[in-house]
Amino acid sequence: MVVTVTVFTLCLWGGNALPFEWLPHDEGDRWMVATAFATVAATVTATALGWWAQHVPDEPPPVVPPSHVSQHATATDHSSAVQTGGDQNNPAPGSGSPRPGYLKQRATASGHGRIVQVGGDQNLAPAEDRDRP
Repeated sequence: MVVTVTVFTLCLWGGNALPFEWLPHDEGDRWMVATAFATVAATVTATALGWWAQHVPDEPPPVVPPSHVSQHATATDHSSAVQTGGDQNNPAPGSGSPRPGYLKQRATASGHGRIVQVGGDQNLAPAEDRDRP
């Protein structure tokens, strides 16, 4: 806005103060021509600045360092354990979250124990989700 007003003011002043032979000699006509010129110059300036402001690139998203995940699970008899290195049912299936930079999963099962290990995201269907511990 400030630049547009400045351009208008300078063009209006220049149209009246500078001695151009092709401008009318009558002061009223000279003001009219200077005002028209200043209006066109300010409009072109405002349009160019508006276009430029819309095309300025946004800041890139912040870089998230990879996480470190270390998990240990033991399942005995009829128990079960689930280890997930990423998100479980969050975010929505298909969107995926970044996998951890360091993932260590250790599991021990005995008897009828059951262990599920997933290195990334685990997106279960609603029925499967209810059956998990």
